[in-house]
Amino acid sequence: MLHQLLNCNKATALVTRSTGKNSATPHKTRKKYRKNSGAGNLSGRSKVFALPLLMLVLLSSTSIAVLGQAVSSSWTLTSNGNASVSGNITATTIAKGSDVGNLTYGAQGTVAKDWNSNEINAEDYYMFSVSPAAGYALSINSISFSRRVSGSTMSGAVYYSTDNFATYTQLGTDFNVTTTHTAWSNTPSISVPAGGTLSIAILGWSASNSNRNYHIKSMVISGNALAQVPNAPVLSSATSSSMNVAIGADNNASAIEYVIKESGGQFVQADGSLGASEIWKTAAAWGTKTISGLTSSTGYSFSSKARSSAGFETDYGASASLSTLPPDLSAGDIVIIAFGPTTTDKFAFVLLKDIAAGTVINFTDNGFASATTGR
Repeated sequence: MLHQLLNCNKATALVTRSTGKNSATPHKTRKKYRKNSGAGNLSGRSKVFALPLLMLVLLSSTSIAVLGQAVSSSWTLTSNGNASVSGNITATTIAKGSDVGNLTYGAQGTVAKDWNSNEINAEDYYMFSVSPAAGYALSINSISFSRRVSGSTMSGAVYYSTDNFATYTQLGTDFNVTTTHTAWSNTPSISVPAGGTLSIAILGWSASNSNRNYHIKSMVISGNALAQVPNAPVLSSATSSSMNVAIGADNNASAIEYVIKESGGQFVQADGSLGASEIWKTAAAWGTKTISGLTSSTGYSFSSKARSSAGFETDYGASASLSTLPPDLSAGDIVIIAFGPTTTDKFAFVLLKDIAAGTVINFTDNGFASATTGR
C-alpha cells in the first residue's frame, strides 16, 4: 500500500542499510528520503522524509466559506484507535508505518515499539485522517495531541497533506520527545474540499539510533464544516417580462439552503417577484422559479449564496446573465401604410416598437380562429 508514494519519489530515493549503535552490524534495509524546506519540495534539510498513505486523493478544488458548523475528531487512544466525531466530519482509525511495531493501548495512550531509525524514515509514523461529511467542505484550524517516549528521548515532527502526500507541509518545527507527556498544538488554516481527505502524520526518530517506545494520546483535529460557495444559477426561457432561474448544480448537501440575488441588490422572492428580503430555500424547494415583473430588452445578472444548517453563510458565487426580450406587440404598435385590394392582396406596414429577430406576425382580413390561425 506504500508503493504509490515510494514510486513517486524514485528520483530522490537513497536505499541505505540502517545500523544499530555498532555501525559494523548489519540491520534491516530502510528507504530514506531527503526533507525539503517547502511544501511538497523539502530540499535543503539534512533529514530524510517520505510518507505513505491509504487515504483518498483530493477529488476537486472548490471555493469554500470562512465560517461554518463546529466539527471535531478526537482519538483518546487509551483503549482503541477509533475516533469520536462531532458535526459533519468523518475520521478513520489510527494508522501506522510498517517499520514500527503493533499498536497497544493504555493509560499512556497508544504505543508502538521499534522507532529505531536515526533520521526520519518513510515507514516510521502515526497517521490520523479526516474528511468532510458528504456535501460539505472543511476548514481545519486546530490540531493537538500529547506525546512521550519511554526509555530516553527522541525527536518528532508533524506533517499534513490533502493529496495523498503528493505534496506535504510541516506543521511547526521538529520537536523533542521526553519521558513526560507533553502537549503539542498548532492552529493551521487548512481547507479540505468536498470529497477530500486531510491526513496528519506524526513522525519520530532517535539520534542514537536505538529502540524507542513512542506514546501518543488525546489527538484532536477540529475546525468547521462549510457549505460550498454555489455555482452560477441557471437562467433560461426569457420573455419580455420574465425569465426562469434555478440553483446551479453543486456538491452541497441537500439540506443546504440558498438565496438568489439580482445584481441590482434585490432578491428573488417566493412568488418569483424581486424584493428587498432574502429568501432561503433548498435547491429542491427553489426548483425552476419564474422571475416576473422584469423590464423588456434589459440584461439581468443573478448569483446565489448558501448556508449550512447551523446558519453560517458562504460568499456569493459566480453570476449568470440573460436579457429579456423586446416588448410584445399590442394594439397601436403596427401602422398599415399601404394596401392593394386587387388581384393578389398586398399591403405594407411599419412597427412602432422593437421586436425580437425571428418574430412571426400573422395578418388576416377575416378575423382569427385562434392566436395563429385565420378564419
